[in-house]
Amino acid sequence: MIRETVQEETTRARILRAVLEMMAQRDIDQISTREILERAGVSNSSAISYHFGSKDSLVRQALRLYFGRMRQLFGDHENAGGDPRETLMSLCVAVTGYIAENPGLEKNLLLRIIARDTIDPDFSEVMRGNLESLKKIIARATGSKNDTVLIHKAIAFMSGLVYPFLLSHYGKESIGMDYGDGNTAAGYFKSLVKGIL
Repeated sequence: MIRETVQEETTRARILRAVLEMMAQRDIDQISTREILERAGVSNSSAISYHFGSKDSLVRQALRLYFGRMRQLFGDHENAGGDPRETLMSLCVAVTGYIAENPGLEKNLLLRIIARDTIDPDFSEVMRGNLESLKKIIARATGSKNDTVLIHKAIAFMSGLVYPFLLSHYGKESIGMDYGDGNTAAGYFKSLVKGIL
């Protein structure tokens, strides 16, 4: 019985990873369940129904997984001690590293969210949580208690992290820097943190 449970989790995890990888390449509406299972290396054609109920439920759970990991990064940094400027620098590295694992995924997810007629509650909850974490870190760094100012700074910070990834899809020439170069990225992060604070 324990062996079957481990196998189910392994299959489930492979399917989740496969769908996230595929969503980094193209819109989920263009991806069939057969393609997802092939990518996951799963031969059972009913595996998605068994583990997730439906393709829509699979997508929601995959997005929760992705957003949940992002939320964890912010939460870990919110609770970190030490210099808040260093915390923001570390958060820059952590978030961009996470996005870089599947850079197309962030772009496609943002496009999907923008195109929706309704608010995605999972994304909304994560974004509110990330915003709150950023506000706390920035408040520690600046001493500000003005909620409006803290919100503006947090939004500017997140925009500064995500926007270069979106632009990088058009080539490094479009943004005038190689965002994948560690030295360039470090200089950019320092500039971003300095501008926010």
